[in-house]
Amino acid sequence: NPQGEGIDGEFDQAPLYCFDGFDCVTFVNNVLALALSHNLSEFQKKLLLINYYDGIARFDNRFHFMSADWNVQNQKNKFVTDITADIFDEKNKSIALFAEGEIDKPNWFLKKAESETAERADYLRRIALIVKKEFVSLPYLPLLKLFDENKNPREYLFNQIPNTSIIEIVRPNWNLKDKIGTNLHVSHLGFAIRKSNGELFFRHASSEQKCVVEVLLSDYLKNILKSQTIKGINVQAIYQRIAGSAVAGLFFS
Repeated sequence: NPQGEGIDGEFDQAPLYCFDGFDCVTFVNNVLALALSHNLSEFQKKLLLINYYDGIARFDNRFHFMSADWNVQNQKNKFVTDITADIFDEKNKSIALFAEGEIDKPNWFLKKAESETAERADYLRRIALIVKKEFVSLPYLPLLKLFDENKNPREYLFNQIPNTSIIEIVRPNWNLKDKIGTNLHVSHLGFAIRKSNGELFFRHASSEQKCVVEVLLSDYLKNILKSQTIKGINVQAIYQRIAGSAVAGLFFS
């Protein structure tokens, strides 16, 4: 597990952060916190705010769901802003559709409890009594709009995606209820990085390649056009000016 609440964590004692291993979420969390900070103390505070309600590192406070927790809270904290609906076609109309459905938080905790020891399961069941189901409406850019009938990328749409934006891969009501207790809307995420020649890359922690990789965003999306469940992308632009640190330059160049 690349992230937990540290050695004092009540449920998950994995480190609050590390740099020798990521999943897609912890990669985005760590890089975003680094990019918005000028020193270690600021990074640590930013990281807590990016991933926990009220910046308090507890398992029940963690943003477990991108669509219901992470996006909403990081928009409130003015770290990111959702610009998905501001991507326009040639007629100046938004191309966004919406993934809508329920995130069943109580059942997710209950399902997770099934594979835990008695004491840890009791902890999760107590959380399940407190949290609520949440209805989510998540805008996304449909893959079929981003490409023409010959599967060529519509560059005027990709050109509207800002450098360093967070790209979320959207699977509306992804049917995982039997497996994890709830459906999801987001299955993967990473950064859109625009090179000096204008090409837009997708930089992400790949579970298949076991490392951070980058590929042209249009190529990445073209390869998943045939997916039965992936329907598009959500775009979260970084709200604050990226700190002018060497670390930020390292990750976003």
